[in-house]
Amino acid sequence: MAATARIVGKGRWLDKKAPDFTLPDQYGKPFHFYEALKSGPHLLVFYPGDFTKVCTAQLCDYRDHMDDFGSLNVRIVGISKNPQESHGRFATQYGFSFPLLSDPSEEVAKSYGCRSLLMFGGVSRALAVVSTDQRIRYHYVESTVITRRTAHELLEVLEQLKSESKLT
Repeated sequence: MAATARIVGKGRWLDKKAPDFTLPDQYGKPFHFYEALKSGPHLLVFYPGDFTKVCTAQLCDYRDHMDDFGSLNVRIVGISKNPQESHGRFATQYGFSFPLLSDPSEEVAKSYGCRSLLMFGGVSRALAVVSTDQRIRYHYVESTVITRRTAHELLEVLEQLKSESKLT
């Protein structure tokens, strides 16, 4: 638990106002972030690409723990540069019930600090938990392209945020 406290407790992104955005989901429907936050906190999952080994494993892990995330009232949203059509196929093939948003210019990902030197300035795998007051409560950018935070690690972070009354 000490490692989680360290991650949650530090970082230039923590408690900053989250950037607002509108992106199309896998069905072509606009997803308005600040509007969605009214329904509860969100876990933004920035990932490099649909149908890639690590990204697929990551999103399937989160899919398999949707009830656990739901018990904390946390909604999951995946974001990558892939087009809406690819997201539609990806969501259908793997049974994702959460939105997959298309960020082709990667502007939203960049606005959340998801750049990585390892990705040659491109977007790296990253996570942000945003509370209903539009504040970033957790922010993590992976240091390598082959690592990812597991659902269990994130649920531990979310439980800690809840205990600190930061998961509203």
